[in-house]
Amino acid sequence: MQDTQAGIRRVAGILLLMAGAWLAAAAAAAAQNLAPEPPERWPRPQLTIASTVETPVRLQQVAVRTEVSGSLAVTEISLTFHNPNPRVLEDELQFPLLDGQHVLGFALDVNGRMREAVPVDKARGQAVFEDITRGQVDPGLLQVTQGDNFKLRVYPIPAQGTRQVLIRYAETLRQRAGQLVYRLPLEYAETLDSFRLDLNVAGAQAAPLKKRGQLDDLTFKPAGGGYH
Repeated sequence: MQDTQAGIRRVAGILLLMAGAWLAAAAAAAAQNLAPEPPERWPRPQLTIASTVETPVRLQQVAVRTEVSGSLAVTEISLTFHNPNPRVLEDELQFPLLDGQHVLGFALDVNGRMREAVPVDKARGQAVFEDITRGQVDPGLLQVTQGDNFKLRVYPIPAQGTRQVLIRYAETLRQRAGQLVYRLPLEYAETLDSFRLDLNVAGAQAAPLKKRGQLDDLTFKPAGGGYH
């Protein structure tokens, strides 16, 4: 947890929307006799294996770290995948962003260190990938597919080993019922070995409120001039 910097604009309130695939109608809208918002579809990241496998590659761990300063939120998500098969695999991670979110960077673990992925167009990405992978080296190529959907080719996933992918994105928080809203999709997998959430709200005058969704035991504590 990092201390907040001086001079950050105070936030009147933060609402957290945490959900799986579908969201319930907004409680704030009902309280004000407003029409409930239609449910949103929040797609989960998808991992595609290039060849047939005996046992699917599994998402083991998810760690989310978010820094909210004023109306700007920067989120970093770490995904750890495990390959239970006795052979090296190649995969493709498709990571869709929500409306209004913008990618800042992707990174892959290489020899224990995170290395930034290189943005390329589709044609160039295929040529570079085929050239580099002949030497059994991960090229770390990031492609934009449609809209705010991103595709990251991951190779190799070692036999009975793991690979880590890190995604960073930013968004300007929108207001609902006079409060800023931070959306956090949670539908990553059916089960996880580990999930961690670090959410820091700088300069908040009151503890953020969870609006709907999972994580019933979510609590905030004062920290560094804001809440964590």
